[in-house]
Amino acid sequence: MSRSKRKTSEDWLIGHGSDQSLAIVVYEELSNIWDRSGIPMKPIKDCLDYLVKIHDMWSQLSKIPTSRRSTENAVLRIKQFQDSLNVLCDFSPSNVFELLRSSRDPHWMEDYGFLLGQQKFPQVGSLGSFDRKNATRVTRKQMRSFSENLSSNIETPQLIDFSEESSTDDDDTSEDYQPNLTPIRPKSVTLEIPTKNLMKITGQVADSRNLSIRDHLVVQAQIVNAGGGNIDQISMSISTTWRQRNANRKEIAVGIQSSFIIPKKVVVHYDSKLIK
Repeated sequence: MSRSKRKTSEDWLIGHGSDQSLAIVVYEELSNIWDRSGIPMKPIKDCLDYLVKIHDMWSQLSKIPTSRRSTENAVLRIKQFQDSLNVLCDFSPSNVFELLRSSRDPHWMEDYGFLLGQQKFPQVGSLGSFDRKNATRVTRKQMRSFSENLSSNIETPQLIDFSEESSTDDDDTSEDYQPNLTPIRPKSVTLEIPTKNLMKITGQVADSRNLSIRDHLVVQAQIVNAGGGNIDQISMSISTTWRQRNANRKEIAVGIQSSFIIPKKVVVHYDSKLIK
């Protein structure tokens, strides 16, 4: 496809629009609703594949000529697609019952019943106001598990340091011993945590360490709590973290492209066996 016919606002692969980028936009909107419901979700890749599959069904139906849409086969396919739109866009995993039961949430049966009602047609039940108490409890639980994992990783080198100190006690009494001249560090320092661009600051590090969106969100919440801040004062959610990290990646990519110097000469290596 010629460059003059392409749209700069869309991604193109071999002349076709990227269905993945469209699925990401829809996923961001739907994930906010699922986060409010408190029902576990499938991995992001599975959710995006499900949305791409629905889009492919619509693309195939749109290619049917108008004169052939009244045929028996076309009517059946259109009805199947309409039925798939009437039911819930289900992002719940197959073991959602076990996950809810093991969550120790006193209202897990109510959440599971709400999911069953939404899977029917027409849907039964509606989503009420956001449960802030439950969200705070889940966030604290995630931060507690993250802190336990972090402390378990730190305990091993501490034990090694203690053994080294005990082995050097005899050397401290020698004539060549010199006291440690390292200045005493304060027990605490004052941290200023930005309320808007905390996700952008930590996004590059999260990408370099291959952290997931949820793990990145837990790390940010732990940073705010460690600095004595209040999580409610900072806008943090999975969808916001997703957007900030995508924007950060695009900004880094633009910076690399602008600073890249195209070499005047290149060396091309080829395999003569592949040339016929």
